[in-house]
Amino acid sequence: MKRIFIVILLVLCMICTVCPTKVQAVEEKISATSKETEQSQEQEQIVPKEQLFEEKEEPSAGIMAIAATSGQFKYSTLSDGTLRITGHTAPTGALSIPSQIDGKTVTEIGSYAFYYETGITSVVIPNTVKTIGAYAFHYCFGIKSITFGTGIKEIGSSAFYYNKISGNLVLPDSVEKIGSEAFCSISGITSVTFGKNLKEFDASAFSADVSLTTYNVNASNPNFSAQNGVLFNKDKTEIVAYPTAKTETTYTIPSTVKVIGKYAFYWNKSLTNITIPNAVTDIQRGAFAEDVNLSTVTLRK
Repeated sequence: MKRIFIVILLVLCMICTVCPTKVQAVEEKISATSKETEQSQEQEQIVPKEQLFEEKEEPSAGIMAIAATSGQFKYSTLSDGTLRITGHTAPTGALSIPSQIDGKTVTEIGSYAFYYETGITSVVIPNTVKTIGAYAFHYCFGIKSITFGTGIKEIGSSAFYYNKISGNLVLPDSVEKIGSEAFCSISGITSVTFGKNLKEFDASAFSADVSLTTYNVNASNPNFSAQNGVLFNKDKTEIVAYPTAKTETTYTIPSTVKVIGKYAFYWNKSLTNITIPNAVTDIQRGAFAEDVNLSTVTLRK
């Protein structure tokens, strides 16, 4: 019995020594699966919005301790005298955010403002709004259209997570920052067009968007570019995001690329073969996570 146990240990050691890449692949798969499970659990455990505000929407230094309701909109007054929308008393149907309330300009939609309000079918955001907070329209799966104002600078993490908008999503030139999973798990988006002022982009922003095939970037943007629907930094030394639903089975990363960004190829189900140029020196975390059909990675000499 002892001899059998030793033989088993030796076999396991040989496997770990000879096949480190397979072990690493298993570890990455476990890590990715754990991540997916955590996301699934987060989606299932819907917390009342009031509790979320109590735990996560504490007033910052830039917010005066003034909360009020005008008509059906709830809001807080910021230190500069402008307003942050924090909710609505009956959010159903078409939702049009006001540009002013009682003569004061609305500049923000707060975090969790319309969290899990499934009765909203469309959203119109005025030109005065500069910031859309994290989880602002999270899990509002009744939304079929969003009209963005021309003043938006920041779209927070998970701001529009899971809804029913479709077609080509064109973001205004004013947008400078897009947070993690901002438009995650939206099945209808087929392409995304970024404006000329985008500076910060999290590669998970459009993850699990199962119809997304193309990224486009305004040619005047000094920070990002697109080639054949794939998102890169401006000089194409980093591949930022490969569309989830791009259907090609093979892809050769351009020879200019040195960095494969975090979650760059996340969730693509079509790729079976990727060729990496020898210029690449950095493959970041989760670059190929959930690419379940990827079987071959070729390192080009």
